[in-house]
Order: sequence, then C-alpha cells, then structure tokens
Amino acid sequence: MKKISSIALLLIALFSIFTFAGCIKSGENENEIDVTDFKLLESFEYVEENGEYYITSVKASHKNDKTLIIPSFIKGIDEAALANCGSLINLTIPFVGSSLSADNDFSLFGCIFGSNSYTGAIAKRQYSSSSNYSIYYIPESLKTVRILGGNLKYGAFNNCSMIETIILKDNVTSIGSHAFDSCSSLVNITIPNSVNSIGNSAFLNCNSLISITIPYNIKSLEYEVFSGCSQLKTLTFAENSQLTGIYQRAFQNCTSLTNITLPNTLLGIGYDAFFNCSSLINIEIPSSVNGMGNDVFRNCSKLESVTFARNSKLTSIESHTFCNCKKLKTVIFAENSQLTGISPWAFEDCSSLININIPKGVTDIGQWSFQNCTSLTNITIPKSVKTIYSEAFKNCNKLKSVTFSGNSQLTSIGTGTFSNCSSLTNIIIPKNVANIGKDAFSYCNSLTIYCEAVSKPDEWNSNWNSSNRPVYWYRETQPISSGNYWHYNTDGATPLQW
Repeated sequence: MKKISSIALLLIALFSIFTFAGCIKSGENENEIDVTDFKLLESFEYVEENGEYYITSVKASHKNDKTLIIPSFIKGIDEAALANCGSLINLTIPFVGSSLSADNDFSLFGCIFGSNSYTGAIAKRQYSSSSNYSIYYIPESLKTVRILGGNLKYGAFNNCSMIETIILKDNVTSIGSHAFDSCSSLVNITIPNSVNSIGNSAFLNCNSLISITIPYNIKSLEYEVFSGCSQLKTLTFAENSQLTGIYQRAFQNCTSLTNITLPNTLLGIGYDAFFNCSSLINIEIPSSVNGMGNDVFRNCSKLESVTFARNSKLTSIESHTFCNCKKLKTVIFAENSQLTGISPWAFEDCSSLININIPKGVTDIGQWSFQNCTSLTNITIPKSVKTIYSEAFKNCNKLKSVTFSGNSQLTSIGTGTFSNCSSLTNIIIPKNVANIGKDAFSYCNSLTIYCEAVSKPDEWNSNWNSSNRPVYWYRETQPISSGNYWHYNTDGATPLQW
C-alpha cells in the first residue's frame, strides 16, 4: 500500500505540473492564469513566515522555463532569486524589486536576477537615482513582463533593452521617474487607469514604442516623459482625461508622431514640449490653455496648420514657438482669443505661411517674429497693436499688403521692421506712430509710403526711409502748395494722391 500510495502521489504531482505548464505555454494563456493560485509556487523555493510567503530561488528543475509566474500573494523576492533563468521569455511578478516597500537598488527590476553573470544573461547598469546604480544580469531572452501591483519607482526598468512588452495590471498606481528610460525594444505597454502619476523621463528614449494611451486620471506629463521616442506614432488621451499640464521636452524628438488631440482640460504646455516632432501635421490648442513655453513646436517641419480654439485663454505666443515650421501654411485664432503678445522669433522661418489672423487684443509684435516668412502675402495689424519691434517682418519678400485697422493705436515701428519686403507696393502709416527706427523699409523697392501724419515727427529716425521711397503726407483737403500729399478715397481705405 505504501508503494502504491507513493506512486499515486507522484502521478498526481506530475499531472498538476503538466496541467499547469500547459496553461502557461504562451503569453496569451499566461494572462488567463489565476495569479492567486497556490500551485504557482511549485516552480520556486520559498519560505513561509506568519502566513506570508517569500521566494528565495527558482527550483533547479524550472531554471530553463520560458515562462515564470510569481503569484500575487508573495510578499518578498530575494535578491538574485531568479538568477540562472537564462531562457526566460515571459515573466509575471507581483511588484517590481524585492518587495512592495523596497527602496534604492532593491526597487530595481534587475535585483531579482542578481549581480553575477550566468549563461543567457546580459549585464545591465540600472540607476536607482541620478547618481547611484548597480549592474544586474538579466536574461537576454526576456520579452514580456507583467506587473500585478505596486509602484514602479525611479529607474525600475531603465536600460532593460531586451523587453518588448510591459503589461501593468490594475493594482499598479504609479510610474516613477526614468522607470523605462532607454528600454529601446519596448513596443507595447498597457497602462491601466489605476495609474495616477507618471514621472519625468519615464519613457525617455524608448525608441521602439509605437503607441501610448494616457489614463484619464493622469494630471500632468512631466518633463522628458516621452522624449526621444522616435517611433511613437499614436498618442491617445483616455476619455474624460484630467490632464492639466504637459511639461518641458515631454515629446521632444518624437519624430514619427503625426497627430495629437489635446484634452480640453489642458492648462499649460512647457518649453520644447513638441520640439522637432518632424511628422506632426496639424495641431489644435484647446481654449483652456493659458500658457505655452518657448520653442514648443519649433522644427516641426511637416506641421501645416495650427488652430487656437474659440475663447482661447492663451495670452502670449512665446519666442520660437513655431520657429522653422517650414510647411506651416495656416494659423487660425478663432473668435474671442485673449492673445496680447507675439514674442520674438515666434514664427521665424515659417517659409510656407500664407494665412494668419492676428487677434484683436494683441498689443505687441516681437522682434523677428515673422522674419523670413517668404510666402506671406498680406497681413492685417489690429488696432490694439502699439508696438512692432525690429525686423518683425524682415525678408517677407512676397508681402504685398500691410493693413492697419482703423483707429490704430500703433506708436512704434522698430528698426528694419519691413526690410527687404520687396513686393510691398504701398503702406499707410497710422497717425499715432511717434517712432520709426532706422531702415524700417530698406530694400522695399516697389513701395510708396502714405503717412497719416502731416509731416515727419521728430522722433522718427533720420534714416527711417533709407531707400528713399516716395513718401506722401496726409491732407484732408487739397493743399494750395505743391508737394507729396494724399487723402482717403470715398471708401475710407484707399489712398489717393492730391
């Protein structure tokens, strides 16, 4: 009987192992496994303390397994517990590191594989802070990791360049800074709605990542969070997104990103946020956005259209915001824009720009703001503008028409403002202009200048008209004396010479 009993027990054990192994042959079936099943411990050496279980190592008979699942009830995993698992492809872990509360090097993914070399492993330097790191040996064959819970702390998977798929389950609540930094083979990651924060540089240089969905309760995308994700094509914000901030360089050098729909909860976009997103075609800025930093869309070389939504709260286009967007054709500010300023270089080198409607509340047009916009043919300056700074429209060589709205408050035109606008045929300078800088109209070789002033104001630079273009001074009625004078036609807009 004893012999028969032993054989029966052996058969039962083998049957259990065979049945379990059959359940985890593929990554697809692995997701269907009950992660609370005590049978999962059959692959591991473990200890039990006060009803809690701790993994100490993988059993020798399972070190060549391609799939390992550590059950969700495990409280701790010893350092190097998974050493010598050089054939591992799929791994499920209850948390990242040695325990839910682990810090420093013990919170790194590589900790459970250890720091000694073994067959099939590759050495990876993993940082637990900006200055502290350890070298761990992680199976080069490892492709898929599923994390059941916990917080991913600083650098959790950084430099794990072999991993292609990360699945975060619903008990994962946060992704720390640099968590997936330089995971250069990472193609797919599932981020559940349980995640409420993603740290800076979390996906820095994940240059195989193709798409990402941001959970609805993420309120900010920190600096450099997806910077350098050069294959990222699709960025989706979950329905009912609560996002309020995109910080500096968040999507810098995401050179495959073609379009993005920003949520209407967004308040601010940091500098360089979409710098060099060279495949981005169009963008709409929600009305909720009240601040954007410098260089936000600089070098977006395929960007064709930009729309600022109705009732836009944005007050300033900062320096270099759209600089060098060479295919940008149209910039639309929908009605009730609160914009008051266009900063230096804002649209510099937008050589395809044809249409832009400057909102009625703008008071300042910054230095070089439209320099080298060589396709711009006409521009209307709203009456609210008081200052146009130096070289704002320099080298706009197709600019034919500059119109100042009635009752213009313009007081100053800077040095070289319209320099080399060689297609400009006439311009009416509003009567309140008290200052015009040197060379304001230099090389405007087709230009006739009509001034609403009756004579040259004292504060105009002596070389304001350095190219000696014809100048006419306003007279309401036909003057008795000869000279260059003009008046408005009956339409109140077209200049007629007396």
